[in-house]
Order: sequence, then C-alpha cells, then structure tokens
Amino acid sequence: MGDRVATNNSPHRDALLLAGIIAIGGVLRLLHLGAPSFWLDEALSVAYARLPWAQFAHLMQSRELNMLPYYLILRGWLHLGAAEWVVRSLSAICSIATLPLFYALGARLFGSRVGLIAVLLLALNPYHIRFAQEARGYSLMLLLVTASTLLLVHGIESSPRRRSIVWTSYVATAVLAAYAHFYATLVIAAEWASVAIARPRGAPWKRLALSACAIGVLLVPLAAFVLLGHADPAEWIPAPNWKRVEFLVYSLLGGDNTHGARIFAWPVYAVVLIAAAASTRDAWRKRDREQAMWHYTLVVSGAALPILLVLAASIFKPIFVDKYLMGCLPFVVMLVAVGAERLRPRALSLGATAVLLAISAHALVSYYRSSGKDDWRDATRYVLDSSRAGDAALFYPSYAVAPFDYYRALHDSSSQSVSVVYPGTLGEGEVGAAVAGVQHRYDRLWAVFNQDGDSGAVVRDSLGRRYRVESDRQFTGVRVVLYDTR
Repeated sequence: MGDRVATNNSPHRDALLLAGIIAIGGVLRLLHLGAPSFWLDEALSVAYARLPWAQFAHLMQSRELNMLPYYLILRGWLHLGAAEWVVRSLSAICSIATLPLFYALGARLFGSRVGLIAVLLLALNPYHIRFAQEARGYSLMLLLVTASTLLLVHGIESSPRRRSIVWTSYVATAVLAAYAHFYATLVIAAEWASVAIARPRGAPWKRLALSACAIGVLLVPLAAFVLLGHADPAEWIPAPNWKRVEFLVYSLLGGDNTHGARIFAWPVYAVVLIAAAASTRDAWRKRDREQAMWHYTLVVSGAALPILLVLAASIFKPIFVDKYLMGCLPFVVMLVAVGAERLRPRALSLGATAVLLAISAHALVSYYRSSGKDDWRDATRYVLDSSRAGDAALFYPSYAVAPFDYYRALHDSSSQSVSVVYPGTLGEGEVGAAVAGVQHRYDRLWAVFNQDGDSGAVVRDSLGRRYRVESDRQFTGVRVVLYDTR
C-alpha cells in the first residue's frame, strides 16, 4: 500500500522478531497469574459459568447477556480446573492471541516497522496485561475487535474472489465482539464512520451495506435487552470528570499511574501523538492516496470516537467506565506506534520507542508488586479459621457472597461451621430483616462488606446499634466485622 514505509527487514527477520515479541508478551501475561485473589467480578464469572444450563440461560436472558461468549467458553474451560490461574488463563490466551493479529493489522495499514513497534508496545502495555490476568470478558472482546478490524481492512482491500469468506468472518467477529462486551458496538460504529468519512477507493459498498445489515439484525437481541431494561441500570456510575478521562487515556497509552511517572511520560506521549497527527494531516493532504487517508481515519476514529460518544451520552446519564472502553486500546497503541516510527532522525524514533517501553515496564513492576485486587482469599480464610459452631455470616451487598463461596469450596471442610444467613436462610431481599433476625438464633455474626459504598455504612450502623463489635478487620477491598449477638 502507498502509505506503508519501506523497510529493509526481510520477512524472515520480521517473523523472528514477532515470535520473540509474542514470547515476551506471553511470559508477561502468564507471570503471577494465580497470585492475586479473585475479586468480586471474577468470582461472579465462575459462579455464572457453573450454573445448570436452565439457570444459566435464564440469567443470561434476564440480566447478564453482556459477556455471553466469554461465559459460554468459560463453562467448558472450568473442566480444566477451577484454580485462579486456570480460570484466568483463558483471558491470558485470548490476550496472547491478539498480538499476532495486531501485528498483521499494523503491517497491513502502515508497514512492517510500524507493525513491530505496535505489537511490542501492546506486548508490554500494562492495561492490556491487567485484563489478560482477569477472569472477565475484556481480553476476548479485544481479540475479537482486533480480528474484526483486520477482516474489515482485508474485505475492503482484497481481491473480489476472496471477499465472501472475509466479509462473512467480519460479520461473525464483529457480532461476537459486541456480545463479548456491549461497548464494542461503539468500535464497530467508529469503523463504519471511518469508511463513510474517507471513502476508500474501490470499497465494495454493496458488501459493506449487506454486512452492516447482517450485523444490525444479529444485534437485535442485544438492543432489545438494553431497551427493555434488562441491562445493568448503572446507577453506580458517577458522572465523568477530567481526572477519570485522563486516567483512561493515560492507561490506554501504556502509562504508569503514579504521579512522578506521569510528569515524565506525558511529554513523550505528546511528542509521538503530534507526530502521528502530522502524518494523518499529510495523508489527508495527498488526495491521490485514498487508502492512506482511510487507514489513518480508521485508527483515529477507533481511538477517539467511542470515548467521545460515551462522554456525550454521559451528559444525560453517566455511562463512562474506563475498562468498558477497552475496545479503543488497539487503535490508541497503533497511533502511538505510528508517531514513534515517523519521528526523524531515526535516533529520535528509536529513543522515543525505548522511553515508551521503559514507561510501560515501570508500570508493570508496580502492577506485579500489587495488583490492587480485593483480597477475598485471605478474608475468607480469616472468617473460616476464626468461626465456630453457632456463627452466622452476612454479606453486603448480597452478591458479595460469590467470592466467599468460591474460596470456601477450596478450604478445609472441617472448619466450615459458619452459616450464611444473608443471602440465605434469612432471605435475599432487604438486608434489614436479616439484621434483625440474627439475634437469639446465632451467637455471633460475621458481617462482610465489599464495594458497599454509603449503604454499607448504614448497614454497619444498624448492626452496631443492635450488637457489640468483637473485631473489625480490613483486608484489601474487603471489610470483616464480627458482632456478638447474644
């Protein structure tokens, strides 16, 4: 393609470099995979995947359609084992599989040198690695988004003889990406917008229209699910502010979220993004290079448009959550790679790339030292080791019982004397009835709080007025309060 920069790298050398980068990325995604405890959402993933088929289907239909492809795969994956590292390895494999596809996308759009820089940056990207080590559907979504984008490019630019299978595959991967996470629909919309804006030469408009119609039809259940109010009402999402938007952009760029590193990193990111912007401007000025125009427009649209759409929608109802916009990651990293490669002289390009990698490496050291995940493993062990006959346990919110159940099943059964009363024997509705019903039935109450906010403080205040506090332990993200109910 006309926008690709010529390189002296032979295909054999590129293949060896790519293999080395993928190997490094694989090691980083598998390193300490089982070390952190499951946090709430990971435990819920396992709990959903373990449900009998009838209950699973009802749950997906009623309120958990988002991430459906991930849950379906996880159901089979759990036959390999339920240890943290086994469960998380599904996400790690999806993340590793994204790397060669991402290189292929970068090489197709901007040449092999950009492709190698891009995949190297993604291999060390802390945000990508973080979700590669989480039992959620984000890595699968990113794999499908990368694959669908590559297929879209091939569909528009390949020979007519190959287009049928390419477009069919594009529709399949785009739809699966949308069901893997609803916000991936914004990436699909951004890709279509780039085609409409740049109008690449030779684009098969009829096949594009048919593909768009097919995707639209296949996403009708998703739209109905959202419009009928089955999706999470997202009342917990605060209005976006500059700090949260900056956190997202900085994380996508591969930054280290510490103050000192920020001050050092932002000027470097600014330089490479300015270089990418200059290349984009040059591509648009040379109107005889429609394909180059579209390539830049595609990447810029994918990086920015989903974020802008969510920010616009959040004026009316806050829906901005940084990890929900993970679909922008491949496009942001590609822009950074383009900017780094375009810098001249070549020493400046190499230096900028080295600094970008150093920033990510510094962030990875901090991540491996402390992932920041809620420590349900130690919290559960503490409750079970300290409980005795006649003890009850209450979890707030009620779904916080999922990680406790997961670790309880792995614990020595001889010490599992605590009875879960909420959610459980004292109901699953309002917690107030359970608070009042504990007295005279149980000697002690273990109240476990996680992601409880102000309402959790109200529950603790209610319990404190009724019962004497024996102990109050704080684990990472999990608070365990023991009350004497006699």
